[in-house]
Amino acid sequence: MKYRFLLPWITVSSCMLLAGCSEESSNWSTIKSGWSKWPEYPDSKNIQSYEFTGGSAKQLSYEVLATYPDTSVAQFYHNEITEPWISCYSEIEWQSFGDISQEPHIFIHQLILHWVNDQSELMLALSIRYVSEGSEFRNNPDNLTQYVDLIEYKGVDRDKAISEFKLACP
Repeated sequence: MKYRFLLPWITVSSCMLLAGCSEESSNWSTIKSGWSKWPEYPDSKNIQSYEFTGGSAKQLSYEVLATYPDTSVAQFYHNEITEPWISCYSEIEWQSFGDISQEPHIFIHQLILHWVNDQSELMLALSIRYVSEGSEFRNNPDNLTQYVDLIEYKGVDRDKAISEFKLACP
């Protein structure tokens, strides 16, 4: 079972259905100029990059094997994403929910983190998810695959985004 998601902010949706994005064969660090160059987490696999139609965002996607609720990927990006980026805090930690909006139904364990760029209209969202078969509640995923998406958005109204997602960005 393979799931690839695009996150226009927090919504978990199909890339091709929602945003009209295009897949690129290169990895994040070799994508067109004008975008930040973020590395993949070590030992990541199935690395793909996407660009939203219109160039409003880029997405780096890959998979990592890790036992829930491992946060090594989040810690990796906290160390990589430095000034002028500012890490934002929210009340959201790991979330768990069933998704019956598609077939087959799935259950998601998800962690989402945000950063804003203090010098431009850029925002980063990091989504780390485990996807299990069936929408029934469970405390732990039924697999070890973390689906990781790092999305950089351009043209973001920083104050509106901070308010909308109830973020605290020092």
